Amino acid sequence: MDEPGRHYEANARKLEAVTESQWTDALKKCREHLRIKLKHRTTFGAHTERRLGEDAFDYYTHYAYNAIISGTWEWKAGRTLAQQMILIIDSALSTEVEKTRTGKEPDMLNGNFDDYFYDDEPLPDEFEFTKQVLIDKQVSVLEEAIKGDQELEVYWECIKAKMKRAEIAEFMEVTVKKQDKLREKLIDKVRHSPYFEM
Repeated sequence: MDEPGRHYEANARKLEAVTESQWTDALKKCREHLRIKLKHRTTFGAHTERRLGEDAFDYYTHYAYNAIISGTWEWKAGRTLAQQMILIIDSALSTEVEKTRTGKEPDMLNGNFDDYFYDDEPLPDEFEFTKQVLIDKQVSVLEEAIKGDQELEVYWECIKAKMKRAEIAEFMEVTVKKQDKLREKLIDKVRHSPYFEM
């Protein structure tokens, strides 16, 4: 294992209570989640074996497993092991798609440091840059507004992971009606934030 992450000790305390059957169940749920998410998406693109270096199912499952064990990701209170691992997987999936889409995956292994640091790539369009800054600010304000509300935090993570309603319902183990209530609660938190002034 590499250098332990900052959540190593907190995660380790929780992992002490995890049984072998709970690990098996969590890994099974992760693979089932990946089966749904990666349907017909491993032949070409971001999730190919050639690009990732191993089978996509193994790659993302190992990534989530290692992230919990090493403490690079926090296993947050109120989430089952499977729920936390699936959120990590969804984040990793999005990251790999983004890398493929933007081409921002520096080939540092070939020693092309100069090519990387002195790239003539133009600066982002000013409007696009400003828009992204505003979006980032809004997201940070929203996350601050829901901080401490575990259900809303999990719901927001699901939205960010672009999960569909049915996936959120299964992941959070809630009804569609409960999802609607969470959505209303989230909007209400945003409405009452002075930053948004809705």
